[in-house]
Amino acid sequence: MPAPQSYITHTLPWSLARAVAASTLFQDVTNIYDFALGGIPFLSEISAETPLIRGSAQFKKDQFDNGLEPGEQSLSGWWLRSQSSWHLGTGIVNLDVRLDPTAEFRYADSEGVNPWIQGSMTLLKGVTQLDTGGSSVRCLGVQVGGDDYVLYADDDDLFLIDGSGTPAAITWGGSGQIFSIATDGENWFALSTDGIYTGSLSGSSGSKLWSVAAATHGVVAWLKGRLVAGIDNSVYELIPGSDPAPHTLPTPSFTHPASGFQWHDLTEGPEAIYAVGHGGTESIILKLTLDTNGLLPELTAATTAAELPRGELAYSIYTYLGNFMAIGTSRGCRIAQISTGGDLAYGPLIETPEPVEDFVGVGDHIWAGYSDGFSDGSSGLIRISLRDQMESGRYPYAKDLKCPDTGRVMGVTTLGASGRLVFAVAGSGLFVENQDDYVESGWFVTGRIRYNTLWPKLFKFYNLKAVLDGPIAVATIDTSGNEVQLASVDSNNLTASDLAINFPSGPQEFISLKFTLGRSPDDSTSAPVLRGFQVKALPGGPRPRQYIVPLRCYDHEMGRDGSRTGYEGWALERLQLMEELDSSGDVVIFEDLASGTATPVTIETVEFRQMVPPGNNSQGWGGTLTVVLRTLS
Repeated sequence: MPAPQSYITHTLPWSLARAVAASTLFQDVTNIYDFALGGIPFLSEISAETPLIRGSAQFKKDQFDNGLEPGEQSLSGWWLRSQSSWHLGTGIVNLDVRLDPTAEFRYADSEGVNPWIQGSMTLLKGVTQLDTGGSSVRCLGVQVGGDDYVLYADDDDLFLIDGSGTPAAITWGGSGQIFSIATDGENWFALSTDGIYTGSLSGSSGSKLWSVAAATHGVVAWLKGRLVAGIDNSVYELIPGSDPAPHTLPTPSFTHPASGFQWHDLTEGPEAIYAVGHGGTESIILKLTLDTNGLLPELTAATTAAELPRGELAYSIYTYLGNFMAIGTSRGCRIAQISTGGDLAYGPLIETPEPVEDFVGVGDHIWAGYSDGFSDGSSGLIRISLRDQMESGRYPYAKDLKCPDTGRVMGVTTLGASGRLVFAVAGSGLFVENQDDYVESGWFVTGRIRYNTLWPKLFKFYNLKAVLDGPIAVATIDTSGNEVQLASVDSNNLTASDLAINFPSGPQEFISLKFTLGRSPDDSTSAPVLRGFQVKALPGGPRPRQYIVPLRCYDHEMGRDGSRTGYEGWALERLQLMEELDSSGDVVIFEDLASGTATPVTIETVEFRQMVPPGNNSQGWGGTLTVVLRTLS
């Protein structure tokens, strides 16, 4: 008689009474199994009809477009990102529209470029130095006889300067430092240590109008038909009486209780006059209303219109268009809305490296002094657009004109009524915006192009749309901050389509693009205009693999060594465990016991096929179990 076949009847090394842990490894002490999944052992069912298939899994899903307008989401193949307008200014980190809807029209940083015309990026005008300056410089745009000038105070000197830089000295009547200047359109006013002086804009000399006792700080302004002064910690309404000049200061309209408090700026709104100052860590914006019962309205009640966050000190205020107030502080500037009744509601801070000491408005924009903030440490202006308030409450802004020197920007104005910007820098002097000539070059850096995912990308090509009245150089900046120039296109090189991105060479989480625009080498009044760009990329991470594995799943099976294993109900128990793992969606370990590999996978499908009916009493139940597995990377 033939020898009886051997059967393995011992308990298998895992419990069928509990869910199998996804990270379970099978201990193949018998060395008869081919595969294990989630710690559950199986023999192979590989045949010509049921092969094991191993291949690339789908790693990129089709894009779905449910928008009303076509866009990059409507295209297939490349991952695309483009921009064709930058009119919401600077300040973003990532160029991810899903995270920030304004990112489509913003960028990270810039110098020397003008983004404010929708659909274009070009150069700003350059600046010309009109005069040198000392440690305290102030400027104010005026007109004299229909011509444009700047009233310019330089320490203890006062000048009228035209657009060519020709100064006309004014013998203003005093000898101390000039703290502040103002005008009523026909006359100038200058506040110094011992008084307030005045003279005609068309004249060359002045005299003392009000006497001041040893002022250490102050500001003067012509507001609502009268002269108003903030001297040390008091605010005065200066309306001359019958007594001859120089007049004695009247009773203050308001005196701050702290003797060390100083008023720094004055302005007017539709219904009130405002004064701003600080002492210690406290800053307030004071509102002085007008009593209109008499022939000449007089300042009466003084109330606090706004307080700044503790430690943020106020330096300047500027009302514009009757509705906006720009507030300059030790940390930057804010734009406030003036409500009915004169109260203020200010928005988020636009940060600057040094205090903002002056503003001027032209058209839809306000310019603010920007001290020591450019990449080379120089000073100039930032521009704030009032056309588009963003959801955060902040108004768009960007760096603007710059001078070649460092120093505090103490004054910002225009050259008369021309609209050409002028700013005064302590230690350097007075600078005016060029009428026609552009800066030699300017640049801007895009937000991080990351397609709203941390998955690595292969950045391959970029396209440009531009009017090339001058060169445009393009560089990439990788995740480590390394900058490498890719190409430069100009009027002699009009090929700007599918240009190669050859750095960085491998997969990157993100890149930024830096565009450098240069004015025409033949004409300083011509500059290129960038209309838009597009970047093409592909997913660059490890590609997932897919396994289709046929497994034997019967109550009784013969192992690789010829021994038999199993028991009644074993096939159904393993099938139910596999269905349980499939339902959990968890990561499981797929073991190829013959090769000794263990791979984390997810189960995509489980399919069981029973090809023949079981024997009597449901004995011999089983079939082929096919699992489709996907690696994690």
